[in-house]
This record gives sequence, C-alpha cells and structure tokens, in this order.
Amino acid sequence: MDAIVKSRINHVVQVSREIIVAGTYVYPLKGVYYLLTHPNLYGMVTSRLLPTMALGLIITTVMFFFTYVPQAALLTLLNGPFGVINAVSLVLSESATVTMMLARNFTLKETLVDIFDATLVSEGEDNLVSKGRELKAGRESKGASALGKNLIKLPER
Repeated sequence: MDAIVKSRINHVVQVSREIIVAGTYVYPLKGVYYLLTHPNLYGMVTSRLLPTMALGLIITTVMFFFTYVPQAALLTLLNGPFGVINAVSLVLSESATVTMMLARNFTLKETLVDIFDATLVSEGEDNLVSKGRELKAGRESKGASALGKNLIKLPER
C-alpha cells in the first residue's frame, strides 16, 4: 500500500514539474499582451464586443428568470440557507456556458479566424495566409487591412 501511495505522489510531482517547465499556462496572458500592443487588431475585437456582451446579458437575464427559482429551491433543500447563493453561481455558470457556445458558433467564428490571420500577416507569414485567403496587394499597413475574402470554407466543428 505504501509503495502505491509513493508512486502516485512521485507521478503527481513529475507531471507538475512538466506543467511548470512547459509554460503553456502563460500563452493566454501573452495573447492579451499581444492584442494590447497591436492596435491594428482592436477593430476586429471591438466590432464583436458589443453584440457578444448583449447576447450574454440577454442569456443571463433569461436564465435567471426561468431557472433561478427552481434551482434555488432544490439547492436550499440540499444545502440549507447557502442554496440561494449556490443557485446564483450555478445560473451564472450555466449562462456563461450557453453564451460561450452561442457566441463562438454564431458571432465569433469568422472574427477568431480573422484575428488569427491578421496576426500571421503582421508577423510576416503572408505566404501561409495566402493559401487560404486573398491578401490585398499594395497595402501600406500589415494586419487586418491586408485581409481579403476566404478562399476555402472553414471546417465545421
């Protein structure tokens, strides 16, 4: 029994070291930093910000209207007085999930591809982007202003 526990602990320590050394947890922060330091990407982000926020507000309102009371009642039976608080976090979590699924599939799909392609063009990878998208010739600024229409259809998930 003792050997099993030691081997599990050693495995957890080894995996933890690999995670720390890999540094993949830093990439979202690098992405935010890259966005903040490249103003040519702001237009693509801000054009979708208001519709996505409106979608989130509508979904959260509808979820609270229809699901909060039943969930609060059930959670109050299971968790006592903390059920009301737990129901709030549950409804917010559900709303965030629904908003993310709808926004990503309906409002953000093309925008995410545009941002990715504009980033590649800004980094000098025109030849890579040109295989799947038209690039405007004679452009003065790189990035979003260089993007034309897609030449290939995006794969469905």
